[in-house]
Amino acid sequence: MTNHPAGDLFDVPEVWQTNPQAAFDAFVSSMAFVELSLRRPGANAVGKNGRPKGTYPLRKSSADVYRHMWNRFLRWSVGIDVPFWLLSREWIETFLEQRGLDGARIIQSATIRRQYLTMLERVYKHLQIHPNPAAGMNVAMAGSSRLRGQNKKTVALTPEQQQAFLDALPDPPRRDGDPLAGWEARRDRALQAIMLGAGLKVAEVTGLYTINVKRDERDEQGCVPIEVSPASAHGTVQWHVALLRPPATAIVLDWVAERQALPVGGPLLFPNNRGRRMDKTWIYRKTRETYERAGLDVPRKGGRTLRNSFAVSRLATGEVPETVSGQLGHRTARAMETYATALSHQREQHRSGAGTKSRKA
Repeated sequence: MTNHPAGDLFDVPEVWQTNPQAAFDAFVSSMAFVELSLRRPGANAVGKNGRPKGTYPLRKSSADVYRHMWNRFLRWSVGIDVPFWLLSREWIETFLEQRGLDGARIIQSATIRRQYLTMLERVYKHLQIHPNPAAGMNVAMAGSSRLRGQNKKTVALTPEQQQAFLDALPDPPRRDGDPLAGWEARRDRALQAIMLGAGLKVAEVTGLYTINVKRDERDEQGCVPIEVSPASAHGTVQWHVALLRPPATAIVLDWVAERQALPVGGPLLFPNNRGRRMDKTWIYRKTRETYERAGLDVPRKGGRTLRNSFAVSRLATGEVPETVSGQLGHRTARAMETYATALSHQREQHRSGAGTKSRKA
């Protein structure tokens, strides 16, 4: 095989056939991938970095998502023994309709299904494969409930469940003369409390510094401002100020005071034992353990559910969506639509439960 510069791999047809993963890796990092977008932004559309959208490649985190999807698609193509460039529209539909052992769709989410089709249409368009087997499938999917799939419902804890979660957080006692005794469990306690009490993402809390928590600037309700910068999440979020709300404030502020006296290096608010960023897998595992200790039987037991719970609870108190959206660091207020739907569903469940109790009484 002829050697080619890495940046040119996606322009060499033979590389797509002999090493399609390497070709796609180069393609998704290039401007060619962006320029083939089916929905080019308007002339005045501006990205988070202040530059016009469509004038710079995808950020690494977005490109990595597409790489994972492409790898999954390639493995399936190899499994059916049909090269991806020879797949028909019917084969792509078969890929989307794969079922697990329980009979449920493996790729259920409508959003992810659309992403797959968008990705595949760009690949086939770049390779000038005619007819493009993925062309128009997004439109067809929109009109077919079978093809469209279904996004999972937004999971949010009720106020009672949120309190149960907080009550189940680890709380090992301190030992006189030994500042390191139990510190990691108390760190995990505060970290989970801040995700629920301020709606922060796991990626955001792992990069927080102690100075980001403005403990001397509490408002009349006892809320504490927390500054979140793009650097805290490797550039995947925009700068915003979150509000840490009671009853999580006491837990977090206790930890801030302990952290400042803790003989662990670095400025991070939630460091590992070497003073570096914590492993996200550890956070997911510890958060799930708290759900289980609290006896909370919810479909998804992670940080996303805690963030959802914060947003839904703020809407329930009457805060305007734009305000909550700003505290969550959303780029558009449209993201609040899912939380409004979750609140409506939560209220409906409450009314149904109240009605059931009334009938039993």
